Amino acid sequence: MATVATTRSTFSKRRTSPVRCSKESIRQEASRIERLSHLRRVIEVMPGAWAILNRHRQVVFANRTFSGLLDMANDNLFVGLRIGELLGCQSSTLRRTGCGTAPGCDKCAVSTTVDRAFDGEETRDDCKLRIVNGSQQVIRNYHINARPVETRVGRYVLLSLLEVSS
Repeated sequence: MATVATTRSTFSKRRTSPVRCSKESIRQEASRIERLSHLRRVIEVMPGAWAILNRHRQVVFANRTFSGLLDMANDNLFVGLRIGELLGCQSSTLRRTGCGTAPGCDKCAVSTTVDRAFDGEETRDDCKLRIVNGSQQVIRNYHINARPVETRVGRYVLLSLLEVSS
């Protein structure tokens, strides 16, 4: 499956650092977030697919809707990955370092929205993905919302993906 991402975003800032947290470090972060039961409960009842991203843009925690969006029953399959990798963005496979590090990623709606949230802004944008699987093409459109979240365990971005494809 190959994917080409396009967006109407005009914000261009930087590429993601290739540095990532280890799976063990992600599990520890997720455990700390799990103990913030109010945050976890809020995310579970919010409409749409929500995920908490760490400073390296890796998924630390996600709600059931997010898991369903990706057809993944087990969140251990996606925790530690970046959003472009989860959605199957072709650019996320161009470099060994993954999502956000390839040429053009600095113009991606997901990347720029997350960057702005880490800079302290509540942001939203639209993203259009053309997913190519063999001879079939599917266009998926998403509304992306990101907001900074300061907790006693760290600084994160709360990211929402709402598919609005017709």
